Amino acid sequence: MSGDRAIAFVHGIGGPCGLDAWLAPLDASLAGLRMPGIGPCDCIEIDYLSALQQGRVSDDPGHAWRRESPREQAQAWQDYLIRREAFAALIEGPRKRETAFRLGQVHAAVSDSVPSLLPIVNRYLTHAASRHAVWETVLAQLPRSGRIVIVAHSLGSIVMLDLLTRLPEGLQVDLLLTIGSPIGIGVFRRHLAQLARPGDFPAERVGVWVNAYDPDDIVTAGRGAAQHFPAALDAPITTGFSHEISAYMAQPVVAAAVATAIFGPPSAPAERTPAPRLHASWSHVLLRFAYLHDLWRTWPTDKWSERGRMDTARRVLAERVMAEARQQRARFAEQVQALPPQLRSHPLADADARWFAPGRMPSAEALVRDAASLCAGEFTDDDLVLAGVDLLLSAPFAPFGIEIDQDRGITALVALLESVRPGAAPGSSAQIAAAIGASVDDARKTLGGRGIPWAPLLIGAGVLVLAGTGIGLAAAIPAGMAGAAAVTATLAAFGPGGMAGGVATLAVLTGTSTALASAGLARSGDQQEDVDRLQGDMATEIARMPVADFRTAIAGVLAVHDARRRLGQGADAAAVERTLLGMEATVLAEASLHGAIAPKSDAARQWRARARIIERSLAWSARAMPEETTDARAEVSRTIESGESPRALPRSG
Repeated sequence: MSGDRAIAFVHGIGGPCGLDAWLAPLDASLAGLRMPGIGPCDCIEIDYLSALQQGRVSDDPGHAWRRESPREQAQAWQDYLIRREAFAALIEGPRKRETAFRLGQVHAAVSDSVPSLLPIVNRYLTHAASRHAVWETVLAQLPRSGRIVIVAHSLGSIVMLDLLTRLPEGLQVDLLLTIGSPIGIGVFRRHLAQLARPGDFPAERVGVWVNAYDPDDIVTAGRGAAQHFPAALDAPITTGFSHEISAYMAQPVVAAAVATAIFGPPSAPAERTPAPRLHASWSHVLLRFAYLHDLWRTWPTDKWSERGRMDTARRVLAERVMAEARQQRARFAEQVQALPPQLRSHPLADADARWFAPGRMPSAEALVRDAASLCAGEFTDDDLVLAGVDLLLSAPFAPFGIEIDQDRGITALVALLESVRPGAAPGSSAQIAAAIGASVDDARKTLGGRGIPWAPLLIGAGVLVLAGTGIGLAAAIPAGMAGAAAVTATLAAFGPGGMAGGVATLAVLTGTSTALASAGLARSGDQQEDVDRLQGDMATEIARMPVADFRTAIAGVLAVHDARRRLGQGADAAAVERTLLGMEATVLAEASLHGAIAPKSDAARQWRARARIIERSLAWSARAMPEETTDARAEVSRTIESGESPRALPRSG
């Protein structure tokens, strides 16, 4: 343990129990995580119970923490949220999702009455001079400076939360770990109400606050802290209905939190060979993070609060992408181990070739800081039109609701294109961004309608969540696979997370050849039938999505085609027409069926809304490309009338 960092253990109403009661279960759990034990060195057990029992009184020791300027407070809070997100990924472990007795649903009047039945607790809450004596006693036992980890149990957690703004100025709390805290009970929430406001939480002096609780622990009333205290990171665990210190200290999540604060994050395994280039599946994720960086960089500097929120959002998103990569790697390893031994040497079972291999992916910091340089020169202008439409139609910081008006988005898009396009590429980045922006705007106007929100472009949509396999069409779509399975498997070729879902979808629906080829979806030879089938499957699946997602997807298709036409890129009108007609076949059939069976139902209304959207899009198509669409429309009408499947629509030319 570092000599300048101490660990303080703060008891509940049971009083001090000796360091061994804290350390023995903690060290045993640390051993299970292959971490060294803590030992008694630099450990303090705080005793405040005697001050309450003896009726001591004192004055408020006063606040040692002073609020900074609003700008500094906002920055400190955003930095804290980033630290908390990174810490959450490091201590991720078993979490209890259900509770047998659902104590969290206990009526507030019942849980609020508990403190009044405990004289020690009641005295602390209602008698200020006694409470001040407790604070004075605790402060006398803490170091005046340095770094500290605080583990506080039950009532001790309330005491330490009270003291956060009263700790010595030179003392930095790397981790506040509250265990079995009653903070979810109304009387304690009201007592600590000030900490519910981010501006009143000393974010720059606390590394992270983790609240471990068992939903079946009656003292917690089955409630965590995060719902009411935004600084808290809740960690639901299972103690076996116990409130004992030993039951909490034996928990892996508790041990992981202490170990991370004391020893730092676990080291990455040493690479056996020099790191190769990043896996190609990261390209579109890097492009999105480069766009987020340019949004932040080009935002007006006087709007520091908005810029701060953007910076926080992109850093949190980077941590989440990295956490997903680690989870995918672990799941893949489990799947490989479950294979018969003779299949474990198959190339598809090679984890080192996947996008989540340690040497094939960027770091979270690289996503935030170096994304543009890491993907520069990787895209054609065809690719960038797809990506540009996706970026302008999407909520760029999803799932965080930071709204970006289109002018700001185009400004950032120009900056992005200038940084990632090859130096010799024809045309100016400003012209390309302007064409994309105008096409997106026209598509929105074409499909506009009251009562339907604009959804992010297929990010997070269930059928389009990427499977993370990183393989192309030949392996992803075996003979006979269709529908959602084909869509999901194919989108896996576009990399981690849902971030590339919009680009992948637009590539298929608009028949953009370079983007299809980059995912292994070559449009020639025997695979052409597979590509056509995939396009039909995807059109059918999207037709069944929620109306907002459906409309956004069609807007993306129209915008890509229009932007490519404006830029002279040779738009594939037939592919767009096949997509729209394939959707129309599904939508009209379902609208008719629902209208006949339950015409006043919400489902029927949703299908009628989809039908109106399709009608507008086909009207736009007829105006924009009249000659190219005639043959395709005649053929799809023939197939529908003959009862054949409209999925594999014919190709013109």
